Amino acid sequence: MAVPTVWLCRGSDCRSRKKHPGAGEVLDALEATCTERGVRLRTTSCLDLCKKGPVAAAGDEAKQRRWFRDVADAATAVALVDATAAEPGLASLPPALDERRLGKRDGSKPKGKDVKRTLVDP
Repeated sequence: MAVPTVWLCRGSDCRSRKKHPGAGEVLDALEATCTERGVRLRTTSCLDLCKKGPVAAAGDEAKQRRWFRDVADAATAVALVDATAAEPGLASLPPALDERRLGKRDGSKPKGKDVKRTLVDP
């Protein structure tokens, strides 16, 4: 059975409180909400999507993942966990998350000259 999971980029730009004042509260909100909802939280090194950060991905541990930009406040982080817990494939999203979605609507990784890495679980 696939485990619902949220991956949060913790590269220097995405975790910078100078660039993203809510970066600390995002991690705190994700840790608390993931624990409450039974969603696994993984942090990653830089995902090379710095211009769109803070960046997160969510879905299951298989291939169903959605990528999101501007996950810069606690409310967005909680909405992401709630959507992931309710439906790990994230086929339907609330409007606040849908407008932040990156990449193709099929869940593939966003493409671009600044995308170099993929998510790999240990």
